[in-house]
Amino acid sequence: MPRSIVKRDGGTVVFDAGKMRSAIARAGRATGEFDDEAAGRLTGETIKVIAHRFAGATPQIEEVQDIVEQVLIAADYFATARAYIVYREKRGQARQDHKAMVDVAAS
Repeated sequence: MPRSIVKRDGGTVVFDAGKMRSAIARAGRATGEFDDEAAGRLTGETIKVIAHRFAGATPQIEEVQDIVEQVLIAADYFATARAYIVYREKRGQARQDHKAMVDVAAS
């Protein structure tokens, strides 16, 4: 498992599998496709892929989220994968909107 992860702003923080597990569990609860126990198994699968793909390297948050999506799809949790993808898109748009507002305010 990686020791750290690169945030969107380029900063590096300690890798916290608990945050990933929480996001997976919330997505499963939102769709009703799986429970917390299954979220734990999916988190374990995600960590295996991350450890293999980034052995000795530091992954970026977007790369980790891409792997979460792949694990959800591989486990046939398509509704949850879709909800996770849509949530990521909405958050990305909100970040862009906020950046545009800050840029306009700074001008």
